[in-house]
Amino acid sequence: MIYFGHILDPAIGPRWKTMKLPQHIDPADLPYDRKPRHRIQESPVPSPPSTPLPTKTYPELFHAPHSTPQSLFKHKDGAHFVAHRDYREVLLFADGACTNNGQEGAQGGCAFVTHCSDSRPTPWHPPKGAYFMHGMFFFRLEDVGPTGKTWRPTSNRAELRAVVAALHYFRMGHHDLDFWKPKECATLVIATDSAYVVNGATSWAKKWESNGWVSSTGEDVKNQDLWEELLKGVRWLQSERCQKVSLWHIPREQNTLADRGAKYAATLKARPTFGVPRPDALPILVDASQLG
Repeated sequence: MIYFGHILDPAIGPRWKTMKLPQHIDPADLPYDRKPRHRIQESPVPSPPSTPLPTKTYPELFHAPHSTPQSLFKHKDGAHFVAHRDYREVLLFADGACTNNGQEGAQGGCAFVTHCSDSRPTPWHPPKGAYFMHGMFFFRLEDVGPTGKTWRPTSNRAELRAVVAALHYFRMGHHDLDFWKPKECATLVIATDSAYVVNGATSWAKKWESNGWVSSTGEDVKNQDLWEELLKGVRWLQSERCQKVSLWHIPREQNTLADRGAKYAATLKARPTFGVPRPDALPILVDASQLG
């Protein structure tokens, strides 16, 4: 994980500490890897929740006509996007991108933004190997899904994968957030410009799941593996962390940060293993000169 920040030295005052990352992060070297190497000292993966996951629950549609993320949620540098009306309602942005959409040589990228940042440089040049910077996670869409099956990248798949990753991010930690307590009052809102993701999660998935993941035309539902991951993530959060999860369909011009990260991530090296770095990985401070 990369944090753009500085450390304080009483002797010389603020200064930068730099650590370089490899060009490509091998998923086998990450704590989230499903088949870790024995040489890696890993923290244990959380055990399954003690309480049964709620069944047949789905994300809700966040309906806020004539409103924008800026008008409903605070945008304080370095902080989560918290609703003005209730600090237990938190927003994040998600997006996906794909070059040569669905064609040979297609490359997908995913991103989600959890914190506001007033210091994102323009033009944006993350250090080599970076996957987190200025409150934004960005990663290349994997060549395989959670079941190990290979898929050709598409924009729909990239947008859906970004939301799945965001749900996993909140599942893996962040107990310090006050809005989780009590969970009966907490709401997580995911903003995306993908009508496919919003409609699928809040409406179509109900029919797909009840029909055994067969569409109304009798065909297998596309991206079933990721839809199932999304529902598992939502149901776990509703069981353990919050009262509800909502999806908000916003215009593309209101989702520029996540879009920026997703497009950049599509240019990174391919990732042959499903999974993204855990949010509680070791922080690395990056010299500002690497971002120019």
